[in-house]
Amino acid sequence: MTVHFLMLGQWPGALMAFLGSLRNYASSRTNSLKVMYGFIFVAWLLAIPNMESLVHMLPVIATTFGTLAVFRMHGIKLRLFMSMGTLCWLTHNYLVFSIGGVLVESLFLIINAHTMFKLSQLNKGI
Repeated sequence: MTVHFLMLGQWPGALMAFLGSLRNYASSRTNSLKVMYGFIFVAWLLAIPNMESLVHMLPVIATTFGTLAVFRMHGIKLRLFMSMGTLCWLTHNYLVFSIGGVLVESLFLIINAHTMFKLSQLNKGI
């Protein structure tokens, strides 16, 4: 997605997609609060100088939700936070005319909703 957003000229989206990849790898190795806050700080530090309009805030907000989710949450709560980030990405992709991005994020949202439903069924013992 990083290259896709670079080709669209969407620097904040490209930076957040790349940072999200690094964050996902890091969160698989540690759940350190310092690392989590470091990723959030870097996300905002990289994005602010590249924001040309309010639409460019959406990937940063999405990255913030995702970072909180992967470092601090589990189960349905993790997926709810990831879904909030996905909605930000979906809106961003629609507004910057990224058809592929809209399709990818729509699929993520559907899969996340399905997983939350299954987890809620497991929690109920059904």
